[in-house]
Amino acid sequence: MPDWKVHLIFGLLFLVLWLNIIHIFSPFLLTFQKLFVLLLLVPFVSIFPDIDVKQSKSRRLIALLVSISAASLYIFLFPRTWYYGPAYFLILYFLIKLFPTKHRGLTHSFKFLLVFSLTATCLLYLAFNFRLSEFLFWLLLLFSTYALHLILDKF
Repeated sequence: MPDWKVHLIFGLLFLVLWLNIIHIFSPFLLTFQKLFVLLLLVPFVSIFPDIDVKQSKSRRLIALLVSISAASLYIFLFPRTWYYGPAYFLILYFLIKLFPTKHRGLTHSFKFLLVFSLTATCLLYLAFNFRLSEFLFWLLLLFSTYALHLILDKF
């Protein structure tokens, strides 16, 4: 089983491949915001399936990133009650970090791969209001990056 560093390296190599595909075929205009999301999302998705390993660095990193994002979003949306943000951070961080899981269980299944890819692409659609071609591109990007992790775990 490869560790998180191997998954991250392959994810970054995959990112270079996707950037070349965008450059060569130009399926859509890559704005700064979309590039920023792409640069964060591909490495994140490449290590995400290992969130089910209780003591993994990827679980700690993902718990930290998700908690910071959720707390920041809360503070941004509800600035008058900003002081709940740190509480939400702590609750979410420890929920993710301490949630009992089985390695190569749910997050290493094809069903979860489909649900994760569709959900993340729909969230990106809401954020960027994609055309259909962009939606399909991002869906393929997320699906293939997540699938790469599962394929690497087979070796």
